[in-house]
Amino acid sequence: MGGVNRLSKERYECPSCERDFEDQEVRNTWKCPNCGGYIWVYAEDEEAGIRIVLIRKPANEVATEDQVHLPGMLNGEPYSVLGVSELSNGKLGIGLKGYGQYKVLPDDPVNCRMGSW
Repeated sequence: MGGVNRLSKERYECPSCERDFEDQEVRNTWKCPNCGGYIWVYAEDEEAGIRIVLIRKPANEVATEDQVHLPGMLNGEPYSVLGVSELSNGKLGIGLKGYGQYKVLPDDPVNCRMGSW
């Protein structure tokens, strides 16, 4: 997967293996090298007072009811996924409540919010 939007401080953990990882160990897949589960990203912006938990999925794994942060908007509220459709140009259209359609390539990383800490 390509580049992804980040906050200034991030910690990467597999909740199944209960192990922390370095960025370079997970940045290509955002999955645990041991069990294959999603890596939980504990992201923080100290200046804005934001602490959120994300998983980074390829767009083709985004599902209805996921909470998606658009690029450049990790400090804002996420959008609820209403559905995902294949578009004629090889992209996916992710329908977001209150936003409309977000168009991405199937392997583009998408920040999905799991909660906060």
